[in-house]
Amino acid sequence: MLAPQNAPKKEDFSLKEIKPKITGKAANTSGPSTTFDLVEQMQYLYVKFEKVRGLPPACHPYIEVNIGNYKATTQHLENNNQVFAFKRDKLQSNKVDILVKDKAAVAGDGTIGKFDFAVNEAQMRILPNSPFASQWVRLKDEKELKGAELLLAYWMGAQADGAFNEPYYADTASVVSGYGVSETHPKMYDFYYKLWYLRVNVIQAEDLVFRDMNNGKPREIFVKASVGRWVLRTKASQTKTDNPMWNEDLMFVVAEKFEDDLIVSVEEKVDNMGGSFTLGSCKIPLANVAKRNNAAAATAVKYNLEMMEKLEGKVKFASKMQMRVSLDGGYHVLDEPAHSISDYRPSAKALWKPKIGTLIYTLIGALVYCVFVGIRSYPNRPKQIPHINTELSHLHTALPDVLDEELDPFPTRRTDVETLRRRYDRLRSIGLNIQTLLGDIATQGERVQSLLSWRDPRATSMFVISCVIAVFILSVVRFDAIVFLAGGYVLLPPIFRTRFPVYPQNLLRRMPAKTDIFV
Repeated sequence: MLAPQNAPKKEDFSLKEIKPKITGKAANTSGPSTTFDLVEQMQYLYVKFEKVRGLPPACHPYIEVNIGNYKATTQHLENNNQVFAFKRDKLQSNKVDILVKDKAAVAGDGTIGKFDFAVNEAQMRILPNSPFASQWVRLKDEKELKGAELLLAYWMGAQADGAFNEPYYADTASVVSGYGVSETHPKMYDFYYKLWYLRVNVIQAEDLVFRDMNNGKPREIFVKASVGRWVLRTKASQTKTDNPMWNEDLMFVVAEKFEDDLIVSVEEKVDNMGGSFTLGSCKIPLANVAKRNNAAAATAVKYNLEMMEKLEGKVKFASKMQMRVSLDGGYHVLDEPAHSISDYRPSAKALWKPKIGTLIYTLIGALVYCVFVGIRSYPNRPKQIPHINTELSHLHTALPDVLDEELDPFPTRRTDVETLRRRYDRLRSIGLNIQTLLGDIATQGERVQSLLSWRDPRATSMFVISCVIAVFILSVVRFDAIVFLAGGYVLLPPIFRTRFPVYPQNLLRRMPAKTDIFV
């Protein structure tokens, strides 16, 4: 007999092996996969700055990047490479403006030169292609500055880009007001390297060369020190001569890699708006700074300042800066919240207390046990894809009434009274069992409390004496022997047991509880 043509097709619920496409690659794309293929691809505009050349002498250049309402600034360009990242779908303009400015400028906004490019000019970097090489671009301004060039690179990339973990993410400024746009960027902490206190004790400067006579007015001379993007300054010196004195400490926090340089400059205040003129500066690599582990003061050293007076092409003399610079290792730098800190050791490893033990052997014994278990369970590995197992949940043993209650939504759709009554009685039975169990636990607690309340003086005396004897036994007998004896008593054969409760249990049952006074 032939089946009718309009009969519904039978659904196939058998197990099938599927191969879903979980990466962002095309089906015909070849190449190595990365962990970033498992997440949604997000495009970023990366802008990398390296160095600048051809600028006027005695200037402190930095870069300001503007894309719509986004505004970000770099550190001093002599420090290291700096990268900015802008999320592509949040860009508010198709044009990127790059301004090279001078921190030491007194008038105007300090712009020295500028460069701009369109966002669509940035090429897409597709891994595993190598990163784009930086290129020199000519800076331009209203004064037609000649010879000034900036070394930069810009491209489009995703999270898998090698520069993803380095830049300041300027698009985080979208969650704050326009006032805080230039001050907002994420901070990343590196817990692998120890942190040290860098102490700069500024003593005095010698043989400073001023740019004018100052018309007899007292000069305000101060010292400014910077490490990376952190800048500190001293108070104005009270010594109004060309050998000003300070004897003031400046404290920085630096990482153990010591890749940055300490830049110290002597500044003269020139106006009431915060402007200053650099009388001389010096650069001290942190890798060359001595580490101090005790209370003895560091050795005072005189450093040459870079701005020197020259006669006939030869150096006649140089201004000096006398300082004590040291890495203080006798302190612990708080790199986590004070209420949850667990490591109070000083930065210097020579001052650490000797280790009591180590966890490495426990980890090795664990990394070996796991290997043994993995090898032993290999022959019993599953042969099929995991699927729903009805026998595991004992669905076949459930009563129809229980299944009906389990599959009934909330609120119930049942309207017959008998079914609802059965469910209510079952719920009351479960609640009564729970209440009885909790009552038994509370009763045992009340009886233990009665042992120490002297309601029955004889029972309390016996309990206190028993506790003293137990403390003495636990302090003399080895713990493993006590466990062995207790296990032997619990596993006592039935022939040696009695139907009556033991004396301690019988005493506890006879102690009063609140159930004795319930109505």
